[in-house]
Formats: sequence, C-alpha cells, structure tokens
Amino acid sequence: MSEVITQVVFLDIDGTMIPSKAYKLINQTRLVSIFDPCAAAMLRDLLSISDARIVFSSTWASHGLDDCLDLLEKNHIDSDLIHPDWRTPKKLTSTRSQEIWLWLEEHPEITHYVALDDEQLDAQMLPGFVQCDIDEGMSYRNYLEAKVLLNVASAEEVEKIHWLKRKEIWRLERKGDEKAYQTYMFADEIYPIGPNKGIHWRRGS
Repeated sequence: MSEVITQVVFLDIDGTMIPSKAYKLINQTRLVSIFDPCAAAMLRDLLSISDARIVFSSTWASHGLDDCLDLLEKNHIDSDLIHPDWRTPKKLTSTRSQEIWLWLEEHPEITHYVALDDEQLDAQMLPGFVQCDIDEGMSYRNYLEAKVLLNVASAEEVEKIHWLKRKEIWRLERKGDEKAYQTYMFADEIYPIGPNKGIHWRRGS
C-alpha cells in the first residue's frame, strides 16, 4: 500500500527560491536555476520535519517533469520529495490561486498545505498562502509561517512569528512621534507574545 501524502508545499520558483539577489551568486547559471542557499536550506528542513511533498506552482512546470526534477537535484533537494501529481493544472482562464484551489479540490486527503509565492495570491481562497519578496525570496519569517501552516511549529516559533509581525507594524512608527506608543499598543493587541508576559512597549522607547 502506498503512503498517503497529507501535506504539500505549493512551490513557486522565480522570486521565491530564486529571488533577485540570487542572480549575483558566483555559481549562478546562464539559465538562472541556482536557488538562494538559505531558501533552499529552509525548504529542505521544512520538507524533512513535516513530511510534506512539493507541488510545482510555477512557470517552471512548463519545462516538464524531468527538468523540474533536475532543478531540485541541482539545488540538493531530493527529487523523491515531489508529489506524484507534481504540478497544478494550467488553464488559460485561471489565476494561480484558482489553479492551486483546483488541485486541492482533486486531493481531499490533504490536511495541511502552504503556498510559497512572490505573487499576491488570493488569501481568502488560499488561507495557506505565504507571501515572499521577489528581491529577497523565502525569508526566515516565511519559513516560520510555513511551519505554523503545516502544524510543525514549536510554541517558541509561534511567539517568534508574532514578534516579527509586531516589528513590521512598529516600522510605521516615526521617531519622536508623541503617539508612537499607540503603534506599539496596536501591535500588542493583534500579535500578543503570550499569556502573563506583560506588554512589550514603553512610551518614548
């Protein structure tokens, strides 16, 4: 009996695994195919601890399965980690969000998924969407978000992702602004660090 796969990573390549900064890698190929090494390492770890499998949700899928397998192997990601139904369906009238949703409808056995993409996917249709940055690619924050969605994050990592989201809100604060503390309060309310830990802002800090 074959193993039932219940978790998947819908993987975009350009902008997610190969961000703009990866073009500067010394070993980058003419057909840009070398992943950002940090993104590749985090993806490998994510697949290892979650038992998830890769589904290509990328223009790279148009190259065919063999090229996609070679792409993974070139970046030291075991090609056995690709899902048997390895790509989302491509329909001329569908958005990428709809293609992922169609794939999920065909696979009711999937209990957890994450869609890593630098494009803005429909978060209402796909609550498992994680937005990557086209220039920076898959970040540590994205990695933690993916772990939460695949239900493999520790309590400390859940706190860490809340902390990172709070810092993002704090960037809105202008130095010396008399109302800066309100930004901190707002961030605390949305992303609490944990029970009985007190607040993490000080007026004027």
